Amino acid sequence: MNNNWLAHINPETPINLLAIPGTHDSASWVGSAICGTKSGVAAAAIASQVLTYTQRRNIRQQLDDGVRALDMRIAYDEYAGYRRGWLDPYSDAPARPAQIWMCHGKAVFDVTFESQLQIVSQFLINHPREFVVMVLHQQGWTNVGGAESHQLITQQINRARLNVYDISQHSGGWPTVRDLAGKVLILSRLNRPNASWLQVSNGWGDHENKTYFRRFCAENANLHILLQDRYNGVTTPTPTEHLHTLGGAWRADANQAKFILFDNMREEGQAGDLKVNHLSHSFKFHGHPWVLGQTLNQRLVDAIVNSHRKYRGLLMLDDANENTCSNLIRLNRQLWPAGLRQGLAEAITDAAATMAAKRSG
Repeated sequence: MNNNWLAHINPETPINLLAIPGTHDSASWVGSAICGTKSGVAAAAIASQVLTYTQRRNIRQQLDDGVRALDMRIAYDEYAGYRRGWLDPYSDAPARPAQIWMCHGKAVFDVTFESQLQIVSQFLINHPREFVVMVLHQQGWTNVGGAESHQLITQQINRARLNVYDISQHSGGWPTVRDLAGKVLILSRLNRPNASWLQVSNGWGDHENKTYFRRFCAENANLHILLQDRYNGVTTPTPTEHLHTLGGAWRADANQAKFILFDNMREEGQAGDLKVNHLSHSFKFHGHPWVLGQTLNQRLVDAIVNSHRKYRGLLMLDDANENTCSNLIRLNRQLWPAGLRQGLAEAITDAAATMAAKRSG
């Protein structure tokens, strides 16, 4: 497990210099029950479920695997007794208090936001030198950025005893590992701002066609993000919308096209930017995103191991697993203490010698 890898990092390291494994649509894991989808679009609802699941590991497992950036999509249940998001606002279901549910676009899961906050909170209590970057993103029929829902979100964060890093008290560049130890840094895409959270809703929208990289400043701090979140267009079979400008000739392989975009992010941006680089994407003929994530993650591991590629920032994956996270974490080895680096080198040498002995025997 990689449940304490940040404990080995130089604590004065700003987080934008780290390679941080993250997950796209973190709560959309295989096995989550889908409560429903927007009424009146039954065919589209069925299709949306084919594109729904991005992970095969739940959030507790993701954290143990080394994931430290979570993409939390939330839907607000305004009408007591009914799970909303993209659901119809009317129901004869028994009344109950309003609630925040995890979701992915039109699919709302039978998983509450508060239950996942409690998992993150307990993880940080058990591992006080770790931190989590949490992206909050509204999706659904009701405006999650409204006053009532925003109050409910804040109440649930407080009830979960989540130790939120107060960005309003921060000055200078990005917080360091020491600054964030035991805490959650919230990047908020919600419409209603919170002074303690880093507000990124204006800059972090869905990308327009042919927009690959987007650099923007947070709304309440002098901190810049370089974003690559292109999940649409790179996967269309139309050549003019593919990555011909980045990878030479048009690529028929959608995964190869997406990886080119992800890889080119290494050369983009300015010193001081926090890169948020998505390897995730979807393609309607390939089922759930985690299926594409399997081969994309292998491309990523091969690029790190065989081509010695270096990546920095939040690296947002579909189908994140321990092996992929471990390879990303090892990109931070220059920030480990000298003794730990030496121990790793010796372990690698010993493992290679053992494998050679087995082959010769």
